[in-house]
Amino acid sequence: MYGFNNGQSQYQNQQMNPNMMYQQPMGQMGQMNPNMMYQQPMGQMNPNMMYQQPMGQMGQMGQMNQMGQMGQMNQMYQQQSYGGNQMQMNMQNQNMMGQMGMQQPINQSQIDADAAALRKAMKGLGTDEKAIIQIVANRTNLQRQAMIPSYQRQFNRDLIKDLKSELSGKFEDSIIALFDDPITYDCKSIFHAMKGAGTNEDTLIEILSTRPNYYINQIKQKYQMLYNKSLEQRLNQELSGDLKKVMLTLISGRRGENQMPNQNDCMNKAQQLYKAGEGKVGTNEEIFYQILTMSSPAELALINQCYMQIGKGNNLLKAIDKEFSGNMKKLLQTVVYSSINPSEYFATRINYAVKGKGTKDTLLIRIIVTRDEIDMPMIKNAYLRLYGKDLVQVIQKETSGDYKKLLVELVSH
Repeated sequence: MYGFNNGQSQYQNQQMNPNMMYQQPMGQMGQMNPNMMYQQPMGQMNPNMMYQQPMGQMGQMGQMNQMGQMGQMNQMYQQQSYGGNQMQMNMQNQNMMGQMGMQQPINQSQIDADAAALRKAMKGLGTDEKAIIQIVANRTNLQRQAMIPSYQRQFNRDLIKDLKSELSGKFEDSIIALFDDPITYDCKSIFHAMKGAGTNEDTLIEILSTRPNYYINQIKQKYQMLYNKSLEQRLNQELSGDLKKVMLTLISGRRGENQMPNQNDCMNKAQQLYKAGEGKVGTNEEIFYQILTMSSPAELALINQCYMQIGKGNNLLKAIDKEFSGNMKKLLQTVVYSSINPSEYFATRINYAVKGKGTKDTLLIRIIVTRDEIDMPMIKNAYLRLYGKDLVQVIQKETSGDYKKLLVELVSH
């Protein structure tokens, strides 16, 4: 289970505001609070930021050595969004993002200097892990990718091979993940989720339920290129029943992208959902599948608001909790939650990675790496609000060594 927190809505008796996102933390999956509300207004925070526009030839970034080209790609990278909508941040969040160490433009002389510093950190006896952390954790993904050809050109050596030979364990895993372009990294995560005996449905749900159409199409192309088999083929082999059907729908590239939903249309869909679930005996699953997997994030936010007016005070997450179970419940709740408030959703995933005995390091690494340049400050705020704990302190407690130092450096931006 993903493990969401309980919270009481402050808006139960107010008129429906289509732009108000929910303010309180989410309840345990089995004890979902029907009235939870999140914090960010729709007009200020875009669901699932990253990669709305084409990523360009990410696999060829190493060949883009001219500063103008790299700077243009870097600017595009920072403007892209996961949820299919352009990020609309208030001034406070703009300032916060601007203060992050991740907003530096590409400068080839600096890239060359970084590559040389990495070589120095790995040359001779011993490895200067501190120097590696300071460079890798404080550069953008595009800057890190540009270091690879620079390293090859200056030293006639493969940077990734050298890093793998010098590092080990979760520290190595994290560093290498940071050098992958985001699409390749997602493809690798998906591949390993279906490799060998059994399937890690949680990983598939987390990735494929939270990326927008264009990004999903890029994943499918890259997956075919890397593994010589289509993603659809692999999902057909690994999944079954309604979970397979809905997952294939999500990766079909037909999800809505409407950023200005119609209130009457959303109210009609909310009524359909109520009649298909809480308003009847049994559940018409197909109505839930169709509406939740084909609506845009903005539409889902408004549908959810409308549902609260007719669903006995419940919201969509509570309705899904009552009507579904297992992986299908996780899938549908992830679609809704990550659309309405992605930062809270990913905060809950981090909490799932660190709670209980042991730490789910692969999950922890994936969330921090994939959200590093998107909304990590907001995830930290959401984590504090949901769980009353500072995320940096939690990571310090749950990890150790250079692995800890790297994650702390990333989260502290």
